[in-house]
Amino acid sequence: MPRSARIVIPDEPAMYYIMSKRALDGFPLGDMEKDFLVDLIRRLSRIYFVEIFGFCIMSNHFHLLLRMLRKNPFRTRMSKSTTRTYTARTRS
Repeated sequence: MPRSARIVIPDEPAMYYIMSKRALDGFPLGDMEKDFLVDLIRRLSRIYFVEIFGFCIMSNHFHLLLRMLRKNPFRTRMSKSTTRTYTARTRS
């Protein structure tokens, strides 16, 4: 069954609840992986202009509550540029 369409209110910032569960049983996130995930969330929230309201990281999944900050042309150009740079680095 497909998911319901998102409700979008023009000119209003939207809140998003994200949950991601691991598919592999027997391979829980340890302290080092959790620290890496927290650092990754922190770095990517600055790159993509996201305000983090809260998160919870457990051994097999995480929850994240965030709000996308208002769209502006500079932010869009910066995130596209950063994505290209990141992608180029990870492929080489």
